[in-house]
Amino acid sequence: MNISINSDELFRHAFEGANDGMCIVEPSGKLVRVNQQMADMLGYPKEEIEGRMVEDFAAPESRDVSAGFIRKSVSREVESSVFEKAYRAKNGGLVYGQVASSLIRDSEGNPLFFISHVRDITARKQVEQERELLLEQLLKALADIKRLEGILPICSFCKNIRTDDGEWEPVDRYIAQHSAAQPSHSLCPNCLAKHYPEFTE
Repeated sequence: MNISINSDELFRHAFEGANDGMCIVEPSGKLVRVNQQMADMLGYPKEEIEGRMVEDFAAPESRDVSAGFIRKSVSREVESSVFEKAYRAKNGGLVYGQVASSLIRDSEGNPLFFISHVRDITARKQVEQERELLLEQLLKALADIKRLEGILPICSFCKNIRTDDGEWEPVDRYIAQHSAAQPSHSLCPNCLAKHYPEFTE
């Protein structure tokens, strides 16, 4: 059995049946058509997206991403590109997309429209952001660690330490201020025998 599918029907099936979001955009930046996956990604009905400008849905940090690509494509600097873009969903949340967009021209080379595939990478971006935050916290923790080094002038009798400003202070206080250690007081066997001989007999 032969099945005949014309080009318009084939395109419609490919467009609407795609796993990723898809949209057709005029060179002006106007969204002509989006598939249901794109609408679901942004949380809008299709009719609230079609007819508006691509930058209407861009998060502030990605406001000029699509516009910049459109300018370069129309001026023939590039014909296609893959880039990341942050969108503002209808519920106010951020949605991150990896966009693969190409410019379609007519037989005379005039720009007709852009066709874009938009893959939702929000989960991946959240993991990356959490990893970056964890790394930042780790680096801060490492920077906060204090280490004693160099020569420490300690009095031979009272065992106080001379500070950088010439003052003398107890060694336990100095260690607490200049390292991550917390001194605790105890007695070594020699001092125990000297000061409390009754406990060593």
